[in-house]
Formats: sequence, structure tokens, C-alpha cells
Amino acid sequence: IRGQIRRGNLSCPEQSDIRLISEVSGVQVSPSPFSDILTVKLDSKRPFQAKLILRDMLGAPSLVQPVSILSGTQTISVPVPVLIPGVYTLSLEIPGESGMLLKKIVKSDY
Repeated sequence: IRGQIRRGNLSCPEQSDIRLISEVSGVQVSPSPFSDILTVKLDSKRPFQAKLILRDMLGAPSLVQPVSILSGTQTISVPVPVLIPGVYTLSLEIPGESGMLLKKIVKSDY
């Protein structure tokens, strides 16, 4: 093994504050395929700030939309008219926490 390995320091850093992602449930993303607007419906146990990130097949962000998640059920409309047709993944990410993959979706050309 090459590198600077020290005894007793082989563990990964502990993740903290993952509780917000685990408090999101009932996620529905529609329609798929989509054309100009994507709708995300979800339930949250508490309010927080996050980002909806749409990534292309190579993992590059194609759209980043800041969102304010409220307590309870809500629907978020995401306008996406400038994207080229293809397959994308939509995730919900909270600064300083792990992200949550919501769904793989398809952008149509109609």
C-alpha cells in the first residue's frame, strides 16, 4: 500500500445532520417523460432549505434550483425548458448533508 497511512486513523469521518433527509417521504416526480415543467410532490416533517439538482447521464448538473421545504405535503414546480432530450436524475440536496436521489426521469423532445 502506498501513501501515508497512520495506525488508528483508518475510519471515515462520521456523517452528521442526516436527519433532515430521513424526514422527507412520499416523493413523487411527474411527468416522465417531461417537456417544459417537472412537478415534485413530497412530505416533510420539518422546514429546511435545500436544492433540487437535475443531473445528466454523466453526472454534471444541468439545473440547480434552491427550494424552501415546508412542513407537511407540498408541490414544487420546476421549469426546465432549455434542457436537451435525454435521461436525467433528480436529487434533493441539503448543504452539509447527504443527498437523496428522487428519481430517474426522461426529457422528451415534444
